[in-house]
Amino acid sequence: MQRWKRKMIRSLLGGGVIIALGALVWWGQPPSSSPDTRGNFAVFDSQSGFASVTPDHTPTYPQDMAAHSDFATEWWYLTATLTDANGQAYGVQWTLFRRALAPDRKEGWASQQLYMAHVAITSDDKQWESERFARGGIDQTGVTLSPFQAWLDDWQWQGGQQPFPARVRAIWPAQGKPVGFTLEVRENGQQVKHGEEGYSVRHASQPSASYYFSLPQLTVKGVLTIAGETIPVTGKGWFDKEWSNGAMAAEQTGWDWFGLNLDDGRALMVTQIRGTEPFMFGSLLFPDGRVVTLSQDDIRMLPVSHAKMAEGANLPIRWQIKVPSEGISLTTQPLNPQSWMDLSFPYWEGPVEVHGSATGRGFMEATGY
Repeated sequence: MQRWKRKMIRSLLGGGVIIALGALVWWGQPPSSSPDTRGNFAVFDSQSGFASVTPDHTPTYPQDMAAHSDFATEWWYLTATLTDANGQAYGVQWTLFRRALAPDRKEGWASQQLYMAHVAITSDDKQWESERFARGGIDQTGVTLSPFQAWLDDWQWQGGQQPFPARVRAIWPAQGKPVGFTLEVRENGQQVKHGEEGYSVRHASQPSASYYFSLPQLTVKGVLTIAGETIPVTGKGWFDKEWSNGAMAAEQTGWDWFGLNLDDGRALMVTQIRGTEPFMFGSLLFPDGRVVTLSQDDIRMLPVSHAKMAEGANLPIRWQIKVPSEGISLTTQPLNPQSWMDLSFPYWEGPVEVHGSATGRGFMEATGY
């Protein structure tokens, strides 16, 4: 638990780091460390003053691709599992996070909206990740609905009258050479509203919920740039949109999430939020658009093996996932066990393959270790 406190206090979403992020925006300095307390890490608790997450609102696409500044936290999360002409597998992540300091709509330099972007490329033996920060309200970062754009500096998602088809790109320096990607992403009309029509409960008894929907089975093609080399790639993608006033209840410590595009056309999302008692939920999408909502009683998640990260965290990186009612029994295998995002908000994020009752590829995310 102490490791969790130390690491999570470093994140953008923590109260102390938000203060440091303010210094970053105003003075151009990197975020500094905060005292080793959880007291101000309020994004994981109920946020007062913001709009409420209630079951009487149903998220709609594409309208709810816009920013919801009345809520405390939000993210636009795109991942892709890709392959080059030689069969080499890669993973790509492009994520924009928003965090509100206060529930108001001040403009310009007075804006209370802070943004963080994460990007990464993963191969079987290496991961390249980077992050950037900016204040909303000054056109350095933000989201517009029509035409759809989400950006932080030149890390950009450019759509049109709809979010897809989209051009998603990011380039950053790594050991003196450019690393990055330019991807063309298309959706196939499949959408999943998790929980009760997009109202996603995150705790069995405490008030903790989000609005959450996904677009799985995206078609992706483009190029990666690694150490100056251009690599054409194709594959599948997964997009998550979620907003809330608290990602977890007070006693919860982290989560294990999977978004899996199965080769038979189905898409499976399962999440375990760890706490006094693990809380599990998920969704299974069929190719015809039918969605089965999965509850605690439907899901079995069992760690198979662990790996120690270079910075010291030890976490499960191979899992057995079962949904007996749907005949699903899968084992996940990470492309790169060392897919650790050693950023201000440290976590494990990387591509996985699945085998068992079905085959496929997707992404795993693990926080709080």
